Amino acid sequence: MQKLRDVGLADAVDFAARELLNHDLIGITENGREWTRLWYELSLKRVSGSDGPIEITESSAEKLISAAQASAHAHDLMMEVIRSRLENGAALPISLGVLVNEQLEGTRKLTRPKQTDRTDPKVWARNFMLNYVAGLLATFFDLDIERGKETMAIAASDVLFYALERNGAPLNLGTIQNILFHEEHEKAPENQLAKDVRVIRSLILEAVLDDFPS
Repeated sequence: MQKLRDVGLADAVDFAARELLNHDLIGITENGREWTRLWYELSLKRVSGSDGPIEITESSAEKLISAAQASAHAHDLMMEVIRSRLENGAALPISLGVLVNEQLEGTRKLTRPKQTDRTDPKVWARNFMLNYVAGLLATFFDLDIERGKETMAIAASDVLFYALERNGAPLNLGTIQNILFHEEHEKAPENQLAKDVRVIRSLILEAVLDDFPS
């Protein structure tokens, strides 16, 4: 840590430690990739904090119902939308209202599909955030993502090492560097995390821009 202080990067550690905990601020929950992707793809928003109703349009409700028939995580998200609105006295979109009524009448059963994605949602969220924050460090502090083979210059991976330690969730430097990727890694067909970061980062940006008045 002293080495980072010597080169003026103590602020970078402070920044990274805060950003790594900002799951709620940028919308990355611990519910996994499918939940997170759908949240932004369907333009969902939470009203009045974490306990408020989730805003959803009729069009998005219909798409969510369709996705919930094939995906366990989409089913969980649909049930959370329903729960959040009913508990807060907010009306359901027509399609979700019909679904709930059919369930109550016994004419339709809401069955959670078998979960096929075995990725640990918490590990996925951690790895997503490491890559997300590494990108911010590269942009705002002019750092390489990870140490190169021919240089020992301080990189974003070093900053993340100390930030994770500060947050009480330490990882060794080698593990961090294995989790991080460069933009060119997104082309690798086996790198699912890289694809997740690229797609969801774009959806987040669209959501942020949509919140600005035109």
